[in-house]
Amino acid sequence: MPDAQSAGSPMAFLKRLDEIGLRDVAACGGKAARLGEAIRLGCPVPPGMVLTTELFQRFMRQGGLHGEVISILTAMQPTTMHQFQAAEWAIYSAFRVRRVPRDVREAIGQAIESLGGLPVAVRSSATSEDSPQQSFVGQHGSYLYVNSEDAAVAAVMGCWMSLYSAKALFYAHRFGVDLLRSSMAVLVQGLVEPTAAGTLFTADPITGSPDVFVLEERQGRREGIHRLDPYEDAPGEATVWQELKRMGLRLDEHLGSYQTVEWAVADGRVQVLRVRPATRVPPYLPVSVRDEDLEGGPLQLAIPKGVEPRRLRPFSWYHRSRSRAARSAFFTRINRQFSVYAGRDDFYLRGYFYYRWRRFAFFAPPQDATSLRLLMPTIWRLALARRLDREFRILSRVRRPRLLELSSIDHSTLTDERLGKVLVEAQGIVETFLEQTGRLGESPQVLAGILRQLHVGWGGSPQEVDDLVYTGADRKSRAERALCEALASADDDTERDEVFADHLHGYRHHYLRDNPVVDASDIATLEFDEAAARAVYKRCLGPSEDTPAARHAARMSRREALEEEVLGRLGRIERFVYRQALQVARRYDPLEFDRYEAPLLGFLLERDLLHEVGVRLVERGLAERPEDAALLGSTEITDYLEGESDHAYVERAIGERQVLRRRWQRYGPPPVLGEEPDRGLDIDASAVAPEQVLHGRPACRGSARGRVRIVHTLGEATQVLPGEVLVCPEPLFELSPLFGIVAAVVAESGGLLDHAATLAREYDVPAVFGVEHA
Repeated sequence: MPDAQSAGSPMAFLKRLDEIGLRDVAACGGKAARLGEAIRLGCPVPPGMVLTTELFQRFMRQGGLHGEVISILTAMQPTTMHQFQAAEWAIYSAFRVRRVPRDVREAIGQAIESLGGLPVAVRSSATSEDSPQQSFVGQHGSYLYVNSEDAAVAAVMGCWMSLYSAKALFYAHRFGVDLLRSSMAVLVQGLVEPTAAGTLFTADPITGSPDVFVLEERQGRREGIHRLDPYEDAPGEATVWQELKRMGLRLDEHLGSYQTVEWAVADGRVQVLRVRPATRVPPYLPVSVRDEDLEGGPLQLAIPKGVEPRRLRPFSWYHRSRSRAARSAFFTRINRQFSVYAGRDDFYLRGYFYYRWRRFAFFAPPQDATSLRLLMPTIWRLALARRLDREFRILSRVRRPRLLELSSIDHSTLTDERLGKVLVEAQGIVETFLEQTGRLGESPQVLAGILRQLHVGWGGSPQEVDDLVYTGADRKSRAERALCEALASADDDTERDEVFADHLHGYRHHYLRDNPVVDASDIATLEFDEAAARAVYKRCLGPSEDTPAARHAARMSRREALEEEVLGRLGRIERFVYRQALQVARRYDPLEFDRYEAPLLGFLLERDLLHEVGVRLVERGLAERPEDAALLGSTEITDYLEGESDHAYVERAIGERQVLRRRWQRYGPPPVLGEEPDRGLDIDASAVAPEQVLHGRPACRGSARGRVRIVHTLGEATQVLPGEVLVCPEPLFELSPLFGIVAAVVAESGGLLDHAATLAREYDVPAVFGVEHA
């Protein structure tokens, strides 16, 4: 017998809502996938069945419908709303002339039967809907009180067509979403008859503060907007609100972003109707600019490129305590010949790292070294570089072996006191290397720059300099070539695995995801990048011409040929200076990596020692996880290990900081602190008579000036011109495309968290709702 889930079966196009999650957005759309994820987290959601995007795509392939839609959208001129409406009409017409296949009707009937029969709600769930960037709220169709199978089929068709509604087309065009790459699933659910309903927002949408949950109840005994503490229950607070707060916080922390939760109460039970990421939430950090040292200028947030501020994690107490000593060591003997910066002002605000560079009063960059008059300063800089290189190599010879020795110890066998001494010694060695690293500054780049100026000035190409400077002598390159040699000598896979394991044991610090010396990364959470190490392993076993050794040999051959060619065309003095610059640049080539190698080895050792401390804290009942040791500062840890602080202090400190860390993790820190705020338009409110001022609820902050256009009906919407202030009784979905052209929106009704307010914030149009007699 054929499988019930086979391609021809209605069940092949159906998924139960409680069996899907975020991984299923492509098959089930954003709305359904997020509700499925909420179920996984224990949130009560009405049962549902999802008609997957595969069913929609099969229908789109019927009779060339997909090609027809492409032709319509390609021919559309997206300039005015009329063009979007014309495209909607053409696409809807193309849908309506298609016959509804039997497999579609059967799948819809099966979904209804699985839910216990009619009536049902039929809801759109597009793959582009409810994303962290765009919500698409109100742009697609949904149908309630569907009480026949024919009506259900029509509702599903309506959801499918609404992927290309005029509103959705305008919205997608405005925000750069390609609807031809989107698809539409449909969520079928049993009806909910609510006695109360509303929306919960896990941050203040106007200020961005996550220390406040905003709950808007639009139906029920407590209608209105309420601000709630997400962490504590207030006396007399409604039980429903407390349950909603717990669910909202659970979703927020699990998904790592602020959430909008649409909810209802039916039969005395809370039901979650929709969960979507909150879009356009302002950055927020509860610090007073006046309390910080901003006289020297604004502070920059340390954040990796492409990472949203809310995705950051506060730095650990251990890292913050070590950061000051590390920064001090790095800038102790900074050299203006090889660095633009004399120092850096660091601030850890609610665990987030802000900084401000301090430049030297005068920085002497490499000058044009091709002029004979300027050769002496160049030679002097080269001599300084030789001395710094010599100092660094001596330090590496003397202190690096001790780091390796400390790393090889079985730390679990050490007494507390001995463990503390090893930690302090490791920290001291790291700081010694950081001092020398800071002294070297950007010397590898500066010296390569001197050579580049000489090379180009005397007739060479700038692209040749990298080949001329190359040595392949840094510790990482040498270790990789040694790995390849050892793998080539291995007899079988077992022996090769042992060789690779030995390599990783000795060179883990070569494959860290981050570098705390230069990146915004936490010592306590350094991670090993196994994929990077495996890539080296594969190259060693790959084609012979692609191995690290073969590539090294090819580059060295190229280097020798280039050097011979260049020196052959230079005069005696130029050749002498060029050779000096080339020799020093080559000595510094390995330092591009090696100047950080020992500090990375030391930081990894610190992380391992910190983990051992955490294991002991867990064994003694003072912490829940080994990672909790990072909630203590460096001095607190050594004091504890040396018996100078009691267990009660450590347990209390960890408990208090767990609470703080939980709060701080939910902040979305501003990229810059201390910038002059944008004051918007210069509007003197005092010049307006009090009786002429209209008051309402801010839906999206900002200021605007423009001619007022009052719209009472949808028919009047066509009269609205760009730059006008739209005034309407109700901010209907049908009016939302106007949000993209008007200067501001004023409405007599509307809430802070409803769909219209969400769209106003996404369009970034100043909006005030609930203005009586507007």
